[in-house]
Amino acid sequence: MTKRIGIVSIAPGAPDPSGMSFDWYMTRFGRNTGNYMFTQAMFRQLTGELHHLSFDFDVSRIGEEFDHLVIPAANWMNEKSDWTAMADWIEAAPVPVTVIGLGLQASSQDLAEVKVSDSAIRLARVLSSKSPHISVRGDFTRDWLLSIGVRNVVTTGCPSLYMRLNDPALARNEGELVLQSTRYYMTQAFLNHPGTNRDVFGLAGKYDTHMIYQSEFNEIERMVFDRVTEGTPGEALMPALYGLETDADYHAYLARRGHVFCDLDEWSGFLQGTAGVIGTRLHGSILALNSGVPAILIPHDSRTGELVDFAAIPTIHPEGIASYTRADLHAVLHGADIGRFLDTRSRNGLIYRQFLRDCGLDCREENML
Repeated sequence: MTKRIGIVSIAPGAPDPSGMSFDWYMTRFGRNTGNYMFTQAMFRQLTGELHHLSFDFDVSRIGEEFDHLVIPAANWMNEKSDWTAMADWIEAAPVPVTVIGLGLQASSQDLAEVKVSDSAIRLARVLSSKSPHISVRGDFTRDWLLSIGVRNVVTTGCPSLYMRLNDPALARNEGELVLQSTRYYMTQAFLNHPGTNRDVFGLAGKYDTHMIYQSEFNEIERMVFDRVTEGTPGEALMPALYGLETDADYHAYLARRGHVFCDLDEWSGFLQGTAGVIGTRLHGSILALNSGVPAILIPHDSRTGELVDFAAIPTIHPEGIASYTRADLHAVLHGADIGRFLDTRSRNGLIYRQFLRDCGLDCREENML
């Protein structure tokens, strides 16, 4: 009998922007298109009768309609999030509930100093009771869970690491560079404060490179809706962020080099016609590497460190990047240790597959790396 699996996540498909507000459009994919990576991984990798469930589904019908629930997660173990409602329904669910890719978001790498909300701790313990194993992003999260008594933990990384996209053999590894940075609404503080993310925007404008946007509200609204809502924060600052003179220069840059993707295969195909990706976006880097395209991740916070270490994602230190020449960018991309990433992915993929089997889930090998 085919297993009925409910996947609790953002909608796996791209939203149609026509007739909707920009805020609603962004909310449909969790305000970051990178969320499609670990969400769609579940729909591509698992076998069975798969159904999407939004986070506000009717929990009273779980037992009637599903045999298993799967939750692709992110950095949910943090100090601010309130997981009371989710912990309640998971605890009451009459079927197994498996979380995949759970991560710890903390300001310190010292376990003794980590602060996590009571509801997040409860959520972790409830999840531990509902499945043979909890999958986590890295060993730092694993060690923290062990410290609170949650012991059935397996480090698998993010499920996106093992997701097959376009055939890597199709990558040409030539053409223009792609840069990616991280921001939401633009602010004066972001422009004024020295930092890696601000510097990458400046490099994109300086060298006229491609740029892919995942959560940058100003750019995405202009590109998808061909406008910016009146009163949008920071719009007057956008030319300066890219080191450009006028609004017209900034708009022309977006038209020429800006890209927003809500379709992972389209995103993968675009990257396969470029020289590679450099930037601060974790899932943008993983998508490139899984597509056969060189990528360098520039770590800009502590949240991604454990996953970078576990997956051997190529990185460079952010210091001095503002002064990089175009030749410097190509040189660091050329020096990326892609082979180590691929070897590590093969070994970790065995762990991931075993985790799925142990939790009563079967994977679709044709969609796995």
